[in-house]
Amino acid sequence: VLGDPYTHIFKPGGEIWMAEIDGKTVGCCALLQHKDGSLELAKMAVDKLAQGYGVGQKLAERIIGQSKERGADKLYIITNTK
Repeated sequence: VLGDPYTHIFKPGGEIWMAEIDGKTVGCCALLQHKDGSLELAKMAVDKLAQGYGVGQKLAERIIGQSKERGADKLYIITNTK
């Protein structure tokens, strides 16, 4: 997915959001649009040095907001430990 974000994220209707602190990118998150119309919060990452400052929470809130703006009934997330 991350090797070709145009094909796997943008083309199907998804978005990528970036977080910055003092002009430095410290986090990212994607909103994936699936063929069945469902939405997924995916590919969230926050730089270790920026963790604990609410960056992940702000990104998640933005993705949730975008989902609501699209009229989504559900937004899901699949997690892993990597």
